[in-house]
Amino acid sequence: MTIGRNDHCSCGSGKKYKKCCMKKEAVIEINQVKEERFMQQKHDLVLKIDDFLLSKIPLHELAKLRNEFEKRGINRATPNFDGLFQFWRMFFHRYPNGKRGVEWFFEKKTNLRTDELNMAKRWAGLVPKLIQIVDKHEKGAIVEDQFTGDRLLLLESETFKERTPWAGCFCLLEPFDGGYAINGVTAFRDPGVLKLAKVMIEELMHEKNLEYNDAVFEYFPEIFSLFLNGKKADGKDRGERTITSTALQHKVLNKQEVVQFIMAQEEIVVDEWSQGNGSFSLSGDWIRYDDNAANGSVYLAKVHGQIQLKNDNLSYLANDEQGIENFQQFIKPVESALLLMNKKEKSYKIPMNIEVGTYVVYMEEGVLQAFGSLAQHQLLLGDVDTPFPLFDNLSPREMATQGRAQEVEQWLREKEYNSFDILMEQHKELPATTDYNSVRKELGLPLSPFVTLGEKRVTALTKSVNPFPRPHYISEQDMPIYQQLGFTPETSRAFYANDILGFFKKQVSGKSAATVQKYVTGVSILVDYLQNVQMGKWNELQRENWEELLSYFYFETVFETSNNHLKSFLSVLRSFIKWVDKRHQTSHYQIADNILAELGEQIYKCVEVLDLFVPYYRRKHQQTFHDGFLNVRQGLVGYFQIESVSVKSVRIRNIIEKKPQRYTLMLPPHCTAIMEPGMIISGTIAKDNINAWKVETVERVYPEKAELYLFDE
Repeated sequence: MTIGRNDHCSCGSGKKYKKCCMKKEAVIEINQVKEERFMQQKHDLVLKIDDFLLSKIPLHELAKLRNEFEKRGINRATPNFDGLFQFWRMFFHRYPNGKRGVEWFFEKKTNLRTDELNMAKRWAGLVPKLIQIVDKHEKGAIVEDQFTGDRLLLLESETFKERTPWAGCFCLLEPFDGGYAINGVTAFRDPGVLKLAKVMIEELMHEKNLEYNDAVFEYFPEIFSLFLNGKKADGKDRGERTITSTALQHKVLNKQEVVQFIMAQEEIVVDEWSQGNGSFSLSGDWIRYDDNAANGSVYLAKVHGQIQLKNDNLSYLANDEQGIENFQQFIKPVESALLLMNKKEKSYKIPMNIEVGTYVVYMEEGVLQAFGSLAQHQLLLGDVDTPFPLFDNLSPREMATQGRAQEVEQWLREKEYNSFDILMEQHKELPATTDYNSVRKELGLPLSPFVTLGEKRVTALTKSVNPFPRPHYISEQDMPIYQQLGFTPETSRAFYANDILGFFKKQVSGKSAATVQKYVTGVSILVDYLQNVQMGKWNELQRENWEELLSYFYFETVFETSNNHLKSFLSVLRSFIKWVDKRHQTSHYQIADNILAELGEQIYKCVEVLDLFVPYYRRKHQQTFHDGFLNVRQGLVGYFQIESVSVKSVRIRNIIEKKPQRYTLMLPPHCTAIMEPGMIISGTIAKDNINAWKVETVERVYPEKAELYLFDE
């Protein structure tokens, strides 16, 4: 579609085209013409200088120069070797007359137009600069001279299209169009190479007693070779380390047990599953990555190794010793169902500063793929309090507080450069860059101008759970057992389901109906409790969980309790906790045993008090807690904690009141004999016809420790 000068501009500004984008397009076109003319002028002058020098240098001398150039660090196999050699001959090498090529040419002033003469004069005065990109600019980039500290606008052109944060080069800069353009050949490298080049120049100046200009002209090949060869970021060789890849082959003795175990574990990501066979990733702890530049969260975890299950064979492959240790720890609960048949190891060496690792990544819907890579880079950045060998085993925070912030700055620049370089190689276009400003804020360092959204960027890494959906494997034989124990379709996928099923089947195998019922009752209470616990592993359960179960949950949910019922439940629970400790190397049994010792006989007396007011036979056949035998509440409802007990009365306080009131209940001696201070009675009290307080109804009786959990909700 053709737009007329007086038409509305298609950009939507509301202005006429001639006063809007037509001007912008004209400016762009003028700039392009100006750059093309400038580059053509440079090209023509280079040819004239080169022709002049070749006319003055015998061929055998030219061959000697070529050999010298190569010996000084520029390998003949280097791409564009001839161009580099020409560049050196023209701008850096001093001929027997003491002149550099461009100076010699300018002195003769042979057949030059005025514009060429001015350019030649300008070139003769150029001095190599060691520069680093330190900020963005719409026309190119802001670079900083590493020796003078001057900041210059380096214009985007045919010779400069670099956008990698903190990249540096050794080059000639000439003024052009309000900024600077690179003259000749250069190569951008990481901040570590830039630092190494600066150190080399400083050492040359010191050891050879040279001024800056003399050092950079005379030793151009040696300095420039650092950028061509891409030396190590800090110039240090930390050596190599050995990595051992290990493959384990197992025969599966009980496939159903192994499959159920694998499917139930939080560490497992199902890569493929079909007809009883599949492949799995054994992962580490899950981390959630949140980024205000993304449209959702990313979940990731390091992969310890790969599991392959085919028919009656299980294989495992890990790339390091830690991966094998993690697998051996992982399979302990089912090691009796596996038989190790073969073990193969292969060792290889890698650089000391290289980390070998694979991550499994899950992204919420709508999140661009590049954010998966950004999350990994953010995770690899590490914590500011983690010690690093590079920092003499000090953490970045310690370095910053001990006057070594400049070293941390250098380290962060190198990390940001490498991160950007790798991400661009992977994705070509990035919706955002890695967030190095969060770390900089923590350390009190200047923010990086290259981080997307600048100071407004917010990222966070937090512990999470495995987000991957996976096939749920329950055999037909086990389905009725799950239902019998009170599992729902959701809780049958929980971290505890496989352990409870395995424990139950082992304990009731070949046992009487009474024993089976004992374990059904005990395990069902535990299942009922665990389905309300927001955790993903046995080692995440705390003392408070067991205390809540034993002092509150049992008495709250088991209305038909009796001393025999309580003893039976505790017996099942103790056996199960031992089972868990053995399979998962936890220490829950000792914790639960200590809690029961602290509760003492009071838990049994709570059952006796309940039975005193609401006999077991009435509770057992009652459909709800409030039907039938419970009176309509006419008195004071509450949770009444016993403060003191005498022969004919107890002193209580209503703990649900903001300012608890105290009451004296008149009771017969056979009642007060089994009551203890600390017990909590849920029910109703009312005054009788002589204005004395009496118990109207009792719904629950709890031990003293239940007070911590009564009002959690």
